[in-house]
Amino acid sequence: MPPPSPVLPAVLTALSLSMIALSPFLASASPSPYRQGVAAFESGDDATARVALAGVDARTEPHAVYLLGVLAERRKAYAEAVIRFTSYLASVPAGSDLVPSARAHQAYCLAAGGRYAMAASLLAASGSRPTDRATTLLLGYADLILCRRQADAPGRRAAAARAEARFGAVPNDAEALNGRGLARLALARPREAAEDFHRAGALAPRVTFFMNEGQARQEAKEFAAARTAYRRAADLAPESDPLHAKAMRALGHLTDLEATGTK
Repeated sequence: MPPPSPVLPAVLTALSLSMIALSPFLASASPSPYRQGVAAFESGDDATARVALAGVDARTEPHAVYLLGVLAERRKAYAEAVIRFTSYLASVPAGSDLVPSARAHQAYCLAAGGRYAMAASLLAASGSRPTDRATTLLLGYADLILCRRQADAPGRRAAAARAEARFGAVPNDAEALNGRGLARLALARPREAAEDFHRAGALAPRVTFFMNEGQARQEAKEFAAARTAYRRAADLAPESDPLHAKAMRALGHLTDLEATGTK
């Protein structure tokens, strides 16, 4: 029985209001569908945000299209999201503040939606240009999808290498360390991956980080350390959480290995 599959993180799709605070709509004192949509977006009321933003004239306020793309991504409506982000990118100057983020979301949604060739092309073209934390993580997540789902081995390795570099550019960050660990697992470097997961767990104790560390330690045949990581995951996760059962199964498997001496 192999170690459990690594746990991919939830993608960060929150948008800070400060990123679009210079919009003329937001500068206006009067209520507007755009202002109402942004307020609902920020508060997490996605249904209200969708209705309000859908009533905005994109020619007047193209950022509404960007937000509708993020809302579609949150619903995992990736085909719709790609259309939104593509439309947004076609309607704003290349130097607009949200263009790097929109391109990252576009690439992520292409990958998550199974359009791997197009996503790979965009991700390769993005290179290693510096971006903000959220955009860098999103690009890394998109590459992680490709390194797990692309059919060709060279493409998977290239995506994993890009992901490792992207996550490595975000210092002292638990999400980035976890992402780099996942990339290093895909590159068959479990000891380095385990150290990344361990550091992520030290910065932010999360069940997923300890589960991933346990898998990496097991792949590296560091069984005592794998047991410690799985135990921390099991202790941290509520019994109702599927990851609790997954951690307990992993601990049971390690016990069976020790009993049979077939590590």
